[in-house]
Amino acid sequence: MNDIALEPGSFRDRTARVFYHDGKILRGLNSAALNEWRALSVTSFYRRFSQSGGIVSTQQRDLDSVPLSSADLQWAGVLEHETIPFVSYPYEWSFEMLRDAALLQIDLVLAALDEGMSLKDASAYNVQWKGSAPVFVDIASFYKRGAREPWVGYRQFCQMFLYPLLLQAYRDVPFQ
Repeated sequence: MNDIALEPGSFRDRTARVFYHDGKILRGLNSAALNEWRALSVTSFYRRFSQSGGIVSTQQRDLDSVPLSSADLQWAGVLEHETIPFVSYPYEWSFEMLRDAALLQIDLVLAALDEGMSLKDASAYNVQWKGSAPVFVDIASFYKRGAREPWVGYRQFCQMFLYPLLLQAYRDVPFQ
């Protein structure tokens, strides 16, 4: 297969886009996202979470190795992600899975803050599963945060994780 196939669910982030080529999962980055990736890739928390499986294994690839159409020339860099064998969605998860995904998000935010970075969102859709372990897959969500800047993903974290977990735990209202 010489063509690229854009991931239909990867359209909200204007700085990066997931696509498929030759059976690989790739992410095109504009110049701003490429700079964020470079900053992320040298942090100790990124290496630690990548090695432990908490963040999807990711490698930067040479732009020349991926054919890009004229519409994709804004990509300044391309990342290749490890393939997650089965894609699932938060509404399919158990309470415990949603809880574990929430804890991973919190662990990532806290670790990122220690190194001057943060997550620009907190979507439950940014987490997938390898067996019973949650894996954060949206590398382009990390960014260098400004001094004293609040976590911009906090509201989304509450909406997608905290409130559904509280409703089920304390009122037995299924979060799905």
